[in-house]
Amino acid sequence: MPARGTRAGAGLNKSLGSYGPGISGFHANRHDYGLGMQFFMAMGLAPRSARVMTDAQPMAAMGAASIRVFLDKDLNGVMDGSDEAIGGAGFIGARIVPRRGGGFPPYP
Repeated sequence: MPARGTRAGAGLNKSLGSYGPGISGFHANRHDYGLGMQFFMAMGLAPRSARVMTDAQPMAAMGAASIRVFLDKDLNGVMDGSDEAIGGAGFIGARIVPRRGGGFPPYP
């Protein structure tokens, strides 16, 4: 059976907008120690603008949908040909609500 030991560790992370540095360390009563450095950055691609987005926090849990509201004149479920975009539509939950401005907002 291995001898028991005590180990204490600490870490510090700082969010700086689009990225975040971190440092961590530990010390054990058996003369073990360690120091680590981390670099955090999440990247995603905006589907309509093809713009790369970055953040220090993970983006996977945020999720988003790029939704377009349009009048489907030929009832085929696809925005094409004579279909018209409905500007100024916004979303709250599952309801469509009026929105100031216009365009197609991301649905968080």
